[in-house]
This record gives sequence, C-alpha cells and structure tokens, in this order.
Amino acid sequence: MQHVTRILKKIIKLNSAFVGLSFMVVFFCSGCASFYAKTLAFNDKFERGDYQEALRQLDSNRKMKKPNNRVLYNLNYATASHWNGDFEESINHFKLADEYFSDYSTNAASEALAVITNPNVKPYQPESFERVALHFYQALNFIFIADYESAMVECRKMNLELQKLDDKYKKHTGRRYQRDAFGHYIMGILYETTGNHNDAFIAYRNALEIYESDYQQLFGTHAPDALKRAVIRSAYNTGFSAEAAEYENRYKFKNSSSKTNHGRLICFIFDGLSPIKNESSLNFSKVGYGSFITLADQQNDFTFPLSLDYCSASERAALDHLKIVRFAVPKYTNRPPKCYLHTDKKLYINGLAYQTSVVEDYNKIAPQSLRDRLWLEIGTSILRTAIKTAMSEFAREKNEYVGLLVNLAGAISERADTRHWQSLPGAIRLIDIELEAGEHTLSYEDCYGRQSKHINIQAGKTLFTTFRGF
Repeated sequence: MQHVTRILKKIIKLNSAFVGLSFMVVFFCSGCASFYAKTLAFNDKFERGDYQEALRQLDSNRKMKKPNNRVLYNLNYATASHWNGDFEESINHFKLADEYFSDYSTNAASEALAVITNPNVKPYQPESFERVALHFYQALNFIFIADYESAMVECRKMNLELQKLDDKYKKHTGRRYQRDAFGHYIMGILYETTGNHNDAFIAYRNALEIYESDYQQLFGTHAPDALKRAVIRSAYNTGFSAEAAEYENRYKFKNSSSKTNHGRLICFIFDGLSPIKNESSLNFSKVGYGSFITLADQQNDFTFPLSLDYCSASERAALDHLKIVRFAVPKYTNRPPKCYLHTDKKLYINGLAYQTSVVEDYNKIAPQSLRDRLWLEIGTSILRTAIKTAMSEFAREKNEYVGLLVNLAGAISERADTRHWQSLPGAIRLIDIELEAGEHTLSYEDCYGRQSKHINIQAGKTLFTTFRGF
C-alpha cells in the first residue's frame, strides 16, 4: 500500500499537461459498451413494435444527436416513422441521413483524433448494404404515398450505390459482396410497374445473374421463381422473343399473359432484426525486420504484410518496439430468435398458404460485407497502434510514469466502431403474385401470433404492402 501511495505522489508531481492529456484520453474512450447497448431503450421499444415510444427514446438520447451519430439518428428515426405509418416524416429523415453521409467532408480534427483514439469519434459512414437499403426504404415510402416518380428517383440512386459497390472491389479477386441482387430486383419491379419494360428486363436479368452467382455461393440465397417468371414476362413485353424463349427453356416456365381482371400483389415481409455489431480482437505477433514486416494472427489464420518504405522515422521507431499487438475490429453477431416456436414463413391469402422467398438476407450479407473490408480496418488499426506506441515512447522519455499513463490510455482507447443501423430486418422475404381484382385477406404468422390485413386488388394495377414479423 505504501508503494502505491509513493507512485501516486510522484504522478501528482508530474507535468500537468502530460497527465491531463492521458487522463482525458482515458476518460474520453473508456466506454466499453457496444453501440447497441448504448441505445438499448430504443432497440427494446422498436423490437416490441412500440414505435411511438421508440421515437421518444431516440429524441431523448443526446448522444444520438451528436454530429458523429447524426446519420444513425436519422436512419433509425426514419425507420421507426415508416413502421409507425408516418411516411412523410420517414421520407424527411431518410433525406437527412442521405445528405449527411453523402456530403460529409473530411474533418481533419476528427480524423486526427480517430487515429490516436478510435474511429467512433468520426461521423458514421454506413456500410455498403446500408446505403442500398436506405434507398429501398425510401422508395417504399414514396410508393405508399403514390409518388412513383420519386420512387424511381430512389431506384436510380440505388443503382448509383450499386455501381460504386461494384467499382470498389472490381480489382479484387474472389467472391465478395460487391453486387446487390435485391436492389436490381426492386428496380425491375418499379420499372415494370411504371410501364418501362425495357429497363425492367435489364434490371430483372441483372438480378437473376447475381442471385445465381454471387448470392447462391456467398449466402445460399437462390433466385426466387417469381423473378424467373418476371424476366420471361418482361422479355416478351420488350419484344425480346429469343431471350424469352431461352429463359423459358432454362427454367421450364411458360409465360402466361396477365388476365384482364387480375392485378399484381407485391408483399415484402421484414423478418426479424439485423445482426448486432460488437467488438472482436485480432492479436498479432510481429515477424520480420527491416523495411518489410508481417503481422500474423495464428488463432484466426490471418496475416497482414506491411511495407515500411513510406513510414516516417518515428513510425518505424514505434513499429520496432511492437511485439504482440492487439487490434480492435468490429464483428457482427446474429440476434437470437424471439421464440423457438415453429413458423412456416408463409403468407396466407384468403386462407391459402403461399411460400415466401428470401430475397435479401442481412444476417449473412452484413458479416460478409464487413469481412470484405476487414483489411482496411486492420490497416487503420496498424497506423493507430503505431502512433500510440510513438506517443508512449515519447512520454516515457519525459517520465516513466507518464509513459505508463499513455500506455494505459492507448490500451483503453483501442476500440472498434460498433455503430450500425440496428433497426434493419434480419432478412426480407417476398411474395410476387397475380390475384383476381377485388377484396382479399392477407395474414402472416410469427412468434407473436398472426397479423392480418385486408387489401383491394385493382385490375392491371400493382399493390405493394408489407408485414414485419419475428
């Protein structure tokens, strides 16, 4: 005890600037809870379907309104407003989220602070699949207020996001989440709904190709039969008879002309909730010296080569002191089911059961998207760790106790960015079917029971509706 007291007395006598800086970093970065845990009140109300209270919880959470979390605040507010039936409010908040993460300019101060602390201090930049999902949700909002022109604008924005995603990984080999089949499918549906059969055929064909290649291999998600029929139908409507016949032969489906007294039902079922982003650690040991080193994590069978040719002298000196290095990286964890009762995931139309098809599985897309960019996370962490080590060595030269504090600050501040759009569904299911014009009853059963709604199908028209289930 006397030894501890002597150390504390020495620390008190140290240069106040160094001590203040160290304790400031420790205090600033010591929150170990994940982003999901910090927004637990909102999550709980949203999961229970109490959207009014979920919105109130968001409004009362001051941290969510800070500039670095402003995108997520608006994404979650827009989602809860959508399910609350307030589509205009949802549209406004999705627009704000889109503007924020599209227009954020690089902030030198936040970038510098992120390097010496962790990426949570920077404005949140959504994952690739979250950017695509925003425009899907926004298109749904416009559909539900019968503004199909604005819905098509969202489709074009979605297409731009898909192109960016494709360009991002074009030079990399191997299967990655770099194309979104569901995004193309939605574009095809909306193009066909508005009578643009040529663009509908292109979008359907792209969706089909991506489902059969990327999605089937990466996520086990197969192209739904409704999409196969849609590509045949749109090929005929565009006058591409040869292509239509080829698809008919491949899938053993014959095109059936729409009956004059029928309309089309598109029903999206938002199934469960998307994975939670938590923190994981990669523990690397350094191999090699000179101008080229390799960091190896044997437990995860992961290696990261690092050239020192472009490092400064201080960064090289810092890396020379590294032996065992811990990197904090984000990791998605699927949420446990709300109940273990068997639900057949079928939509009942007038009492008859119709099998739904998974068209977008965020439970699988989210972890894959994160793995695809993990090398970027590790590269950023290496720079962050090197600078922290340099700070520690500089402080140690001034005073060993200050060095101890800076080391402590560095260890505590090494946090992964666990922020995510937590109100997205775990998966999206779809029913795309023609029904006779008139009144129909739809129902969907989940862990909490059966939900029902009455719809009116109009001849030659497409009706969009949704269910949210667990």
